[in-house]
Amino acid sequence: MHRLVALVGPSGVGVNELRRRLIEINPVTFQGAVPHTTRAAKSSEESGREYHFINRELFENMVYNNRFLEYGEYRGNYYGTTINAVKDVLKSGKICVIDIESHAIQSVRTHELKAYIIYVKPATIECMKVTRQNAQITTSYNAKRPYKEEDFQEMEEAARKLEARYCQYFDHVIVNNQLQDSCAQLLTAVRKAQDEPQWVPANWIRPINES
Repeated sequence: MHRLVALVGPSGVGVNELRRRLIEINPVTFQGAVPHTTRAAKSSEESGREYHFINRELFENMVYNNRFLEYGEYRGNYYGTTINAVKDVLKSGKICVIDIESHAIQSVRTHELKAYIIYVKPATIECMKVTRQNAQITTSYNAKRPYKEEDFQEMEEAARKLEARYCQYFDHVIVNNQLQDSCAQLLTAVRKAQDEPQWVPANWIRPINES
């Protein structure tokens, strides 16, 4: 069975875009886990494809029963990725690629999932200024507001805190200087993850009741 690959990084560093591009490059090999949500489906959406659309009561029941790797609320609706959604991808013979918040690292780093965790690190502030400015020029007129100096500083500070707390769990680190280059690095890292043995906690391989 293929490994679960979990991407983690501070907000704004491009984790979701990297995941999306990797799946786009080779959808036969890579797939994301379909999340659950309590929001209404749009006319172009189909349950089980973009999202599993469920009601709030069922979602909260699933939270209570620890069915989610992580979940959150956005604009009054719940969103979350279940353990079973990841398993479904792995059982289909594909590599499951997800992006997670740092607090969910422990949820995927288990005996059951054995996630390969890739940390996506922001480039230097100077480099980020250049790449974000270029992106702003090439995107449409209704793009998000331009990045400000404090946005880069906040991202750098968030990365520092994330690394200080979780660096021991990272199996691989990518510095997101240029999206295309980072995507190539990610592809190499994911392939490597499937072929090489991984250092794992001893309790993953020893029986739990062993004295």
